[in-house]
Amino acid sequence: MTEIPVAAVTVPNDRLKQRSSERIEELKLSIGELGLLSPILVQSPGRGDRYRLIGGLHRFEAVRDLGWEVVPAVVLDIKGMKARLAEIDENLVRSGLSPLEWAEHFAERKVVYEALHPETKHGGDRRSTKFDNLATWSERFTASAAKQFGMSERSIVRAVERYKKIDPNVRVRIVGSALASRGTHLDALARLAPEIQSRVVDMILSGEDDAPRSVSQAAARLSGARAAGASDADVQLDALMKAWRRAGASARARFTEFLES
Repeated sequence: MTEIPVAAVTVPNDRLKQRSSERIEELKLSIGELGLLSPILVQSPGRGDRYRLIGGLHRFEAVRDLGWEVVPAVVLDIKGMKARLAEIDENLVRSGLSPLEWAEHFAERKVVYEALHPETKHGGDRRSTKFDNLATWSERFTASAAKQFGMSERSIVRAVERYKKIDPNVRVRIVGSALASRGTHLDALARLAPEIQSRVVDMILSGEDDAPRSVSQAAARLSGARAAGASDADVQLDALMKAWRRAGASARARFTEFLES
């Protein structure tokens, strides 16, 4: 570990993890009290004098806001895909990723890992003489990631498939919303056709009082069918509640009088 000038650190535009102003403010308080407990990760500048940030965006921005001139850093002499892999792993190891971000990181990690280890890619040329020695084969992506992050291979496959099946435009729109914070919402979206995904998100994010609260409810409304398992009483109650929310104060008062008469 060493100390490097804050002004010499470049934050790349293609970072996966989204910047959180709230998280930065929390860290500023913590760092002001306890100091920086974990160094940032940067890529060695090589021939230049600029360090490319790999891990620790929020920590870096917090110390910069606090006016620090130098920051503790681990300088890694890596480039390209290896630097990208280090960034992804740094984010995955630390908490704070939403299920959507988690899926995005594993989907990107799969691309990077298989670029670094093409022999592990499904359908790769494992029969060529280059890969005759089985002992030299790298572990396939899911096995390697499962071991490194203490997860099952199934959960990693599910995260990657979840991300790939949600339309890219839809993924952008739901960042920071309740849809991005629950895996069940994401799985339900992934099962829909892209054009239906967009319409479902329109409904859920509309801000209307009677906006559906789940993907299944929105999809059911689009199809003109009741949500699976809903009883007649549930449907009728839902209709009454929608009418109540749309009604003005006078209408609500008169309806209350009717119920009490």
